[in-house]
Amino acid sequence: MSDSRKYDVVVIGAGLNGLATAAYLAKAGKSVAVFEAADHVGGTMATVEIAPGFKAPAALDTVETLHPAVMDELGLKSYGLEIIEGGGTTVLLGSENAHQVNTDDPSIAELRRFTGRLGEALEKVWTRPLPAVEPTGVGGIVDLMRLGWALRSMGKRDFPEALRFLPMCVKDVMDEHVPDEATRAALSSSSLFGASMGPRSPGSAYGLVHHQPPCAGGVGGPVKFARGGPGAVTEALASSAKAAGVQVVLSSRVSEVIVEDGRAAGVSVNGESVRADRVVSALDPRTTLIDLVGPRWMEPEFVEKVLQVRSRGTITILRFALDKEPAFSGGAATLRGRIQIGSTVDYIERAWDAAKYRELPKEPLLTCSVPSALDPTLAPPGKHVMLVRAQFTPYQLDGTSWDAEREAFGDRVVHLLETHAPGFAKSILHSEVDSPVDLEARFGLSGGCLHHADLALDQLLHMRPIPGWYGYGMPVPGVYLCGPGTHPGGAGTGLSGRNAARQMLSDWK
Repeated sequence: MSDSRKYDVVVIGAGLNGLATAAYLAKAGKSVAVFEAADHVGGTMATVEIAPGFKAPAALDTVETLHPAVMDELGLKSYGLEIIEGGGTTVLLGSENAHQVNTDDPSIAELRRFTGRLGEALEKVWTRPLPAVEPTGVGGIVDLMRLGWALRSMGKRDFPEALRFLPMCVKDVMDEHVPDEATRAALSSSSLFGASMGPRSPGSAYGLVHHQPPCAGGVGGPVKFARGGPGAVTEALASSAKAAGVQVVLSSRVSEVIVEDGRAAGVSVNGESVRADRVVSALDPRTTLIDLVGPRWMEPEFVEKVLQVRSRGTITILRFALDKEPAFSGGAATLRGRIQIGSTVDYIERAWDAAKYRELPKEPLLTCSVPSALDPTLAPPGKHVMLVRAQFTPYQLDGTSWDAEREAFGDRVVHLLETHAPGFAKSILHSEVDSPVDLEARFGLSGGCLHHADLALDQLLHMRPIPGWYGYGMPVPGVYLCGPGTHPGGAGTGLSGRNAARQMLSDWK
């Protein structure tokens, strides 16, 4: 592949954030090309065919966290995106009957009120590039004041509670606010999606707000599916970007960011050079800066900080093609939301305990969805697809490897599902197991981390992805990041891409 044009911007990766960045930049008048190694767009937010006629989510299955600003500003509905209404909440399956989480339960009303207020305050921070820690000029001072005011605006009652809440463990929050054990487990699980921590880990409470923001209905809100799977979001984004003039080039792997005279000058794609004034990567920080840019262009101290970014994948993803509807407790209504196997906080903690010592849990936390129950376009008539996320499954295993354990662990998950849905094992027509090691290889995720960098308090805000380098631009002039490893972090919102484009346009001026 040879491209003699010079672009204003080259974007590496056609996932959610890469496409969002490209679309916003193109709408602002910049010439943009996106290069994607796979033969389709979407990355972890793609819909993939796992067997003839069966289409399943690649990794992210639901779309309720997609931020309305991204959807509206880029006109995704006009490019075919259809959000399916009627999704359910979480159903927990334990040793007894199924338990449906009731978001209208008065017992969790105060928790929903407070986290809703906190989410509204944080959204003011999430939806724009962060202000300078050491502001220069009047604009920087105003930005810093706005950051403080976002939390102070919660008022005398909630502001002190917000400062107490953020470093708490989610178990303590549950103990204070939620009397029902199954609901405690459901909300704790949602706060720990993709996390390298357990319910008793300090800072785990933050995930309650991050993964269930106001735009998603808040804590305990319903799940939402896109017709055609999560890939419908990124397909619509690609169409929006192309309409704005973006060139999206598939099956084109970027092997190097070209640096000349100390600044970005383009990329090497499939052995050919493509020139650009700026290069923005939707890949994770380590892959971008160490593998593509190269340590020689950065100070040793900065390189060391990049290598210290924690990106510890803890999720194994299983995709199933089924010849019939799974017979979980609760009937067909159970399949409209999320199904969780792990009905107590202690169950979740035990799974995390194994991962801490680089072992596979005997009873992993399972969160499942059957998107074909609401969207029959994903499977042949009467058939279904199912996605299962097994947590906590460490990237590195002590004394063994994923090559040795993958098949046995897949069997363990199937056996666990069989105990809650009799006949499940015999209904499997095809299955896939992607461990954190497989996710790294398939999607280019360092450590198999879906968030590109752990969502821990010391890796958020001005410390994401690297302390002092929170403004999307990197030490090599003209190199930017736009993936979920940047502020505000991964959750399928598209805000990292939106913010990165806004920062780049501001820097251009």
